[in-house]
Amino acid sequence: ASGAGTYSVSFDKTFRQLDTIVVTGQNLGSGDYYTITNKTVSGFDVTFYDSGGTPVDRTFDYYALGYGTY
Repeated sequence: ASGAGTYSVSFDKTFRQLDTIVVTGQNLGSGDYYTITNKTVSGFDVTFYDSGGTPVDRTFDYYALGYGTY
């Protein structure tokens, strides 16, 4: 769950190069959306918003694709 604000995801292992992050929100309402910020080889931040632009708590899954680890 993201909490009603920015949620920071940290990968278990740091990638040498991060190619793609896919986020799939669950329990979304009509007009809900999310932003991914601070995307790095060690993690990223995600924030979910309702249709009015207010941060909301949503459950999500993510998939990160890259290569090499440290």
